[in-house]
Formats: sequence, C-alpha cells, structure tokens
Amino acid sequence: MTMPRCLFFALLGLLAGAQPALANQPPGPFVLLSAVSILPWMMLLTLAGGGYAVLRRIGRRRRFRWLVAVVVLFFSFSHEGLAALVALVFGVVAVWRGLRMIGWGVEAKRQPERTEHLVDASPWRLLAAGTVLIVLTVVLAAQAMAFVGYWPVPQNQVEEAVTHFVAYQIAYQRARGRFHEVTGEEELAELSRVWSLRYGNARVEYAPDGKAFELLLPPSVTLDSGFPFFPFNYLVSHPSYRADESGKIRMVYTHHEELCRPDAPVVRIVTEAEIQAAEARLPEETLDSGP
Repeated sequence: MTMPRCLFFALLGLLAGAQPALANQPPGPFVLLSAVSILPWMMLLTLAGGGYAVLRRIGRRRRFRWLVAVVVLFFSFSHEGLAALVALVFGVVAVWRGLRMIGWGVEAKRQPERTEHLVDASPWRLLAAGTVLIVLTVVLAAQAMAFVGYWPVPQNQVEEAVTHFVAYQIAYQRARGRFHEVTGEEELAELSRVWSLRYGNARVEYAPDGKAFELLLPPSVTLDSGFPFFPFNYLVSHPSYRADESGKIRMVYTHHEELCRPDAPVVRIVTEAEIQAAEARLPEETLDSGP
C-alpha cells in the first residue's frame, strides 16, 4: 500500500472519531460503516483482481482523488442523511469499477492476442473480483439506506417507563380497589414519564372487573422508524415487554415486530419501595375516595 493511501486511512480514522462527536445528528454505526468501508473494499478487490495493473497501463490516474474522498466523508459524518447519500455515491463508483473489471476479464478471456493493458491480466481473477465487488457494494449501500432513521431508545429508559407505569397501577389499585384504566396516549405518556417512547403502539388490556391488567410494549414502541427492512433487520434485535398486576416485567429480544410471550423470562420485579413512591405521587382525591 502506497504512502498516500496509508495517510488516507489514518486521516479517515481520526475524522471518523472526531466528527460524529461534534455533529447534531451523526450517522448510526451501520450507516457510517457503509460510507467508510465501500472505498477500502473497492481498493482491496481491485488489487486482488489485478485491476490496478490494468489501470496503470491505461494511464488514467486522477491526482488528489483520495483527498476529495476524505473531505466528502468528513462532511458526511455530521448527518445520517449525508452519510447515506455518500454511501450511494461511493456505491455507484465501486459498481462501475466492478463492471469495468468484469469487462476486462471478458475481453482478456476472449482475445487470443490481448491488448497491451491486458497482457498479464488474469481473466478469472478480474471476473471473480469484479463480481464480488458489485455484490458487496450493493449490500453495503442497501445497508446504509436500511438504517437511516434507526434510533432506538436506550433499554434502561424503556424499563424505567414500564416500572413506573406498573408501580403506579398497583398503587392506584391499593387506594381505589381497581386499576386505573388508561384511555389515551397523553395519559400513558404522563404515567410513563419517558416522552421518547412511541406510546401509540403500546397496548394496555384490563379485566372487565378492573382487578387485573396487562401492559404490552412491542419493539416499535422504542424505535423511531421501526426495524430496518429485510434482511437487515436480523443485524439488530430489540426488546419486547409484557407486565401485569403481579409486578413482574417480562422481556424477549426479537428481530421483528413481535409481542412478548406470557411465559417469557422475568427481567425485573417492581419493588415495594417503587410502589410506595408511586403512592406518594397519587392525586389527593384518589387517596381520599378510598377503595
């Protein structure tokens, strides 16, 4: 690897760490990985297929192109939309390189007397490397698009919200003899105290006599735009919660939209101290009315 390319990777590593820390909406790791890795993969597969030898014989060299790539990447690290756009642009460049390598491979394979730039070229290496480059580039570019807008809520915040809601319900039941039936998204948000959750997707089911309830939080409650499209949803997993009047909070990890099973493992149990803290927050009219 030549010195300019070594400097390219060193500068890229520094910028990758510095720019997102200063950005307002930096790209997530999967979008950033796509934007950063397409060009290095193109370089590696071009080298493996013998494409650089062909390019040297053609004599088409563009100075400062790696500096341009670094500058473009620097600005793309400040916003996920820019990073996805850069991944697509780099993807087009890499696919074009892959198509050229396939074309060189076909040309070298068919001609008994090769042209000067294909004298020492290996047709099968060019064909194989070009094909792998195209497939890999398409996957990486699609990955960048799949993860735009993917911003999950931290798991500890979700569990805090569920705990708060269950503790409030148990405290309310002790004071009134029944559970407090939540009738709208606003009220659920107020009880949970975590405004970043998508409350419209939460489900609260009550027994007809008001003696039991069940809270169901599918993964979409904690995701801004849902799971990435298939098959990239299998690169991540998110919790799905279920809780009831027993104070037990159950959770399973899933790769798609799925409700937590009733027999899922218990990850947390609401403590008596948390219930008493909820009792202290009950409105005075609730305590005065009694069960």
